[in-house]
Amino acid sequence: MDSSIEKVLSHFFTGHFSQVRRIESGHINDTYLVTGDVPYICQKLKGSLFDGKSQVLEDNYKKYCRAYEAVKEQIPDWSIPEWLPCRDGGLFYQDSDGSLWRVYRYIEGEVKTGIEGAEQAFSVGEGLARLHLILAEMSELPEPVIPHFHALSWYLEQYMSLDGKDCNRDAKLDRLIGQKAVEYMSIKLPTDQAIHGDAKLSNAIFSEEGRIICFIDMDTLMPGNTLTDLADCIRSCCIKDGKLDRALWQEIFAGYRSVRGDFGEDELELLPRIVQKNCFELGLRYYTDALSGNVYFEESYPGQNMEKAVRYLELSEMNMP
Repeated sequence: MDSSIEKVLSHFFTGHFSQVRRIESGHINDTYLVTGDVPYICQKLKGSLFDGKSQVLEDNYKKYCRAYEAVKEQIPDWSIPEWLPCRDGGLFYQDSDGSLWRVYRYIEGEVKTGIEGAEQAFSVGEGLARLHLILAEMSELPEPVIPHFHALSWYLEQYMSLDGKDCNRDAKLDRLIGQKAVEYMSIKLPTDQAIHGDAKLSNAIFSEEGRIICFIDMDTLMPGNTLTDLADCIRSCCIKDGKLDRALWQEIFAGYRSVRGDFGEDELELLPRIVQKNCFELGLRYYTDALSGNVYFEESYPGQNMEKAVRYLELSEMNMP
């Protein structure tokens, strides 16, 4: 076992662990599966994002747990990651480098990398709606841990700050951003609801029966609009090989409505535009990060962030249902 991980684990409990294996998923935090008598997840949070934010993260997590208690009888198969308290106090251990670590009980289930068929797509929409059912019970909105998250104006400022710097720019992407920025900046939504903030497919856990029973990585809890979560969920599930699967989109939407009811006409008209905006925002983030030396998103291979930038910025121009 890695001695550094063993040291971290010793701050949460004593016991024998047969194996620690890094889970190769996610672009921000380092995640490890700890196996022994009982399996756990151990996570190292990205220091540049979460430094000094342990109390906010704890408070938001506790708000979520309390909200779940109010509706748990309606969703008896739902699970919440059980964070273990650190023996030094609180729910996080801070190492000598200032990084935050947490441990929670492993939730049995499957994380999917793609949706196969209408039934799974319906379950995705249903699962997100059940999460929103919980979040709607929060007595007060969560405090955003990343203040600029989903703030397109901030991401545009970061992009424009690179003007004049020696970067390997893509003229086509620069033109597209210049043409579309004002259009997407003009799309405004109320931000008076609690949302996940990063409701993509890889943050959902499926049961053996094929239902979503949990959302993880709740560090992005924030005030916002449920349409933003729904649009990001659709974006992460319905784009395959650079093309939009409209049938899966409709099934996700049907699953969501099966729990949370009908949408107003204004919301129905806005949803496709929010999907486009989310693609634009994500593409802009990948492009800015690629030009800046990949300081935010980790790459699995050289050039991956630029590839994603091209894909999502091009998708932002695609006609949506």
